[in-house]
Amino acid sequence: MGLLRSRPLSTVALVGRPNVGKSSLFNALLREKRAVVDDMPGVTRDRHYARIFLEGNREVSIVDTGGLEPDTTDPLISHIREQAMTAVQEADVILFVVDARAGVMGDDETIAEILRRSERPVIVVVNKGEGLGHGGGMEFYSLGLGEPAVVSAAHLQGIGDLKERLIEYLPEGAAPVVPEKLVEGEEVEPTVEVEKTVRLAVVGRPNVGKSSFINKLVGEERMLAFDMPGTTRDSIDTPFTYRGRDLVLIDTAGIRRKSRIAMRVEKYAVVSAMRALDRADVAILMIDAVEGLTDQDLRLGEIAQESGCSLLLLVNKIDLVEAGERERFRENLRVALHAVGDLQVMEVSALSGKNLHKVLGKVIELFDAAGQRIGTGELNRWLAQTQGAHPHPATPSGASVKIRYLTQVATHPPTFVGFTNQPQAIQPTYLRYLIKNMRKDFKMPGCPIRFMWRKGQNPYDKKEG
Repeated sequence: MGLLRSRPLSTVALVGRPNVGKSSLFNALLREKRAVVDDMPGVTRDRHYARIFLEGNREVSIVDTGGLEPDTTDPLISHIREQAMTAVQEADVILFVVDARAGVMGDDETIAEILRRSERPVIVVVNKGEGLGHGGGMEFYSLGLGEPAVVSAAHLQGIGDLKERLIEYLPEGAAPVVPEKLVEGEEVEPTVEVEKTVRLAVVGRPNVGKSSFINKLVGEERMLAFDMPGTTRDSIDTPFTYRGRDLVLIDTAGIRRKSRIAMRVEKYAVVSAMRALDRADVAILMIDAVEGLTDQDLRLGEIAQESGCSLLLLVNKIDLVEAGERERFRENLRVALHAVGDLQVMEVSALSGKNLHKVLGKVIELFDAAGQRIGTGELNRWLAQTQGAHPHPATPSGASVKIRYLTQVATHPPTFVGFTNQPQAIQPTYLRYLIKNMRKDFKMPGCPIRFMWRKGQNPYDKKEG
């Protein structure tokens, strides 16, 4: 069986006018409260995008694009609409959410016309459809987008059927992340050739110096680089070579949060950054040394690792920090990054070029580390030693939790399937323990590591023949 490469992912966008329940549907697809339904600004843990597994271990990105108001004359809302349509154009499948109680509204018809012109597969999702029964939502056929899917996000009704239908619309090549028929004891051999081009995304808040960094790195004014937040509007790919290695550099729109309206606008910058991260192997998170590390920086780093990117933190404008303050800055940074784990950090100046010659070498090092394949024998010897040093705690009922076998099934990011007697009992703290030790023992700093758990047979239950 061939070793798989986990990405890129397909993207599914949720669109519709305001207050039809898109965030509730988003939560229902995740089956947990991971988005902030009231969309209040300033909440550090808000989520407008996430990854879910569909039938057959198919992993996709889900994006909530916010409410569309197609007929508004407000210039700011019009900008939001334009940005939302950019997100639609980047999606592989669109879930057009409408309100069963309100029926077909004029804005629904206008949005339907826009979506037809997008030439993307569209599923009309009739939300708040509890009690409609079989054949409900018939009036939404008038939108001309095919058979509606009736759901109740609040009551989790129809969500399973919607996920099954969604699979039919995924583009070819949206392969399972993990082989469906993998069994305990089977070793996945690296028979699939892994692409050697390093796909690099550069992300960060506005005005931290991303475009200046790319211009210095590539040696051309390939992007706008003015001293004004938001001058980089779209992701731009720049192929180049470094010491015989092919790379593709992707710059993305910055991410910020201010007022309620600004937050809605910034959702679409997040969509652009997320799309770039889905395509990347390594992410450079650039921060401003003068401003220091912010909650938004930490969140963006988390998004990068959730996307499967190895992460390199670049501290830009370090030359603008007074010499006497630099050590205090570094100590504060170490404390702030403690929860993140083993992360690679470099200090640079995009303006002067300080240390930029070291960046690409580190990027390639991170890429190669995430592409390594660990032999199953070596992996399970490591597992025995790691569990022996610190066994998994027993369940509340006193049952033991044992991981019996590990095998690697993917690279970029390294992905492992573990067989255990208690798949649902694996604690997040123990998972962090495994990841921390794997990064250290197999020299994978800054590399996201994924574990998936399956029920393993107890060898004492086997009958002798």
